[in-house]
Amino acid sequence: MKGPKPRPAIDRLLAKAVEEDGCWLVKSGLAPNGYSQVSVGSARKLIGHRVAYEFFISDIPPGLEIDHICLRRNCVNPWHMDPVTHAENMRRQHEALWHGRKTCARGHQLADAGVITKQSGALTVRICAACYRENNRKDRAA
Repeated sequence: MKGPKPRPAIDRLLAKAVEEDGCWLVKSGLAPNGYSQVSVGSARKLIGHRVAYEFFISDIPPGLEIDHICLRRNCVNPWHMDPVTHAENMRRQHEALWHGRKTCARGHQLADAGVITKQSGALTVRICAACYRENNRKDRAA
């Protein structure tokens, strides 16, 4: 092998991170979904927040995934992470999305339009009532 030994993945990851409001944000080399990544070898990439969690805290228990408590996908601060089941991760993400919202993504006032709550498997889904009615009208017209 020629050249110097490559720096460890955690060192390369943290070199790209900047501290902002307690988060360690990686702003370059992000995957299309917004998560940080770090190369290992020529063809393999690891997810940055998993690398940081396993380096600073512990191995991720089997069957669990990492939830960003800070809700920032590009944060690699391991103390902003919590190993949880997929269902719990999705529940938390859903709650964070709707908590305190006044309007839906299309701008409907949620107080006027209301919110429809539906059960989808283990997940409770909330839908803006005005968007739900509009989508149903489009489906019936088609």
